Amino acid sequence: YSTSKGQDMGGALFQVADQINHGMPSLIHPRMQIDIAELNFSAGSKAVDLSDFEIAYSYLNNALPLLPENHWSSHYDFSLRLFLLRAKAAYSCSKIEEAYGVLKE
Repeated sequence: YSTSKGQDMGGALFQVADQINHGMPSLIHPRMQIDIAELNFSAGSKAVDLSDFEIAYSYLNNALPLLPENHWSSHYDFSLRLFLLRAKAAYSCSKIEEAYGVLKE
């Protein structure tokens, strides 16, 4: 994944994210966690674009434990995009209370 970061992976995005998520979290080096969170965000965003909100919700939830504790200060823009898209996916999956809870964070 690190060699293709920032490039369009096309149809391979879901496969790459799935393979990495399958081995997480024990195999992910702490320095790569934000990169893997961004990969999951990209997969979640693509799933939203395809109107597959359950899959999007799954990828976006996989990104959460990879964020550092201080993510609102160290990665504010990314955190905001992640939480807003996660709320949208939750709402679209009829998880209204969870969507509301995400927005309160």
